[in-house]
Amino acid sequence: MNTKPKIFTKKLLVTAQQFTAHNPQPKGGKGLVNFNFEDNRKDCLCEPAGSVCWKASLTMKAFSSTNGKPDPEKDLLLMEATASVEGHFVFKDSADVKILESFVWHFDEVCKQKLLSKMRLLLLDTEFAHLPLPGNN
Repeated sequence: MNTKPKIFTKKLLVTAQQFTAHNPQPKGGKGLVNFNFEDNRKDCLCEPAGSVCWKASLTMKAFSSTNGKPDPEKDLLLMEATASVEGHFVFKDSADVKILESFVWHFDEVCKQKLLSKMRLLLLDTEFAHLPLPGNN
């Protein structure tokens, strides 16, 4: 018998998006891309409830460096893009904190897919459209 509650995605909204090209891409170099995912895991899982509001954001920056890690003092920032989403997940049955914690992967995955989709759209008509996104290598 399955004791875990059923989860439904009630709402999944893009709450912010921004793309800024600071410099053109250098010819003959791929550059380096940094990704930063953030979520509200600690705030969200502290109290049991019938729903969860999961907020996540993705920041992507491209630098002129082709070495292992960019150095903001030496490397040229080529572009930066940010997208934020808010997912509202509802449980058919009530859930305690341990059950909520077991669904963190679900909240993350749904929000990450929405973030990556939004990032693809932000970069679509730019010279940075070819840059690989996380999980799309």
